[in-house]
Amino acid sequence: MLCGVLLFSSVSPAFVASAAESSPIEMNAAEINNDALLEYAIELGVYFTDDEVIITDSQLLKLLEFQGVEIPEDGSQGGISLFREGVTKIVSRGSGSWDIYLSASFIRNYYWAIGAAATLIGVMAPGIGWGLAYAAVALVADLVSSNTQNGYVVSIRNYGISGAYMQ
Repeated sequence: MLCGVLLFSSVSPAFVASAAESSPIEMNAAEINNDALLEYAIELGVYFTDDEVIITDSQLLKLLEFQGVEIPEDGSQGGISLFREGVTKIVSRGSGSWDIYLSASFIRNYYWAIGAAATLIGVMAPGIGWGLAYAAVALVADLVSSNTQNGYVVSIRNYGISGAYMQ
């Protein structure tokens, strides 16, 4: 799936391979219990409609921990200030098309867990799939620097990344 996604998107296979190598988190999407993950997301108050999913940074961190990702308490891998919590949003735009609004604070502080975050997006937004979600999150992780105060929107059209822009 990932190779097919990359053939039709503007993200280069070399970039995604590089992002995968730099991430110490190895997630096997097949090992995730999708139903349990969705049930926990609902318990946390993640907002779901037929066309939209909205996840706060703190909810996203709890969902990562639910998947077994260790979030350092000492902030050695970064940290999110709940004073100004970011939001990640997935909006369906029809068959094979989504806009993924990624929180800059999450990407800036937890870039090392992009595989797990992509798995969450793939589970919560049926049809995107892990490979396309990973390509979108990896693209934003490459765009966001430590000084960026804004999130990014990744536009997916016809199952391929059509662009990314700052919010």
